[in-house]
Amino acid sequence: MTAPGDTCQRIRSYQSSAPRLVRVMTISACPANRETWLRARIAHYRAACGCEAGSVFALVALVGFAVHLVSAEPGWSALGTLGRGFGWVLAASLLGKLLGLGYARLRVAQLRAELAGVEAGRIDEINRKD
Repeated sequence: MTAPGDTCQRIRSYQSSAPRLVRVMTISACPANRETWLRARIAHYRAACGCEAGSVFALVALVGFAVHLVSAEPGWSALGTLGRGFGWVLAASLLGKLLGLGYARLRVAQLRAELAGVEAGRIDEINRKD
């Protein structure tokens, strides 16, 4: 994801020529500062459930199993084929879900550390003014 400053600069340059409806819609997409952007990203990753990664893994497993059936002709019964296919897809989706949740937790930790740095910088700036 791009930093809010880059995106906001492009949005502001576009807003002058955009219709009013577009201008109103893009204002909410442009956070006021880095802290607001970080808090929004933290909320996004805290709400992540891993379903997106799980569905991608399940789709890849389904395609992989179909390719395996076409290329290898394993000689299983119809029930055995369905059971193995279901097992592959289920295992892959659970693995994807766990990886997605792990990635979201990692990003939350990284963003919290960055937010702490931003807040510490703001406090240092306030102390310098005194």
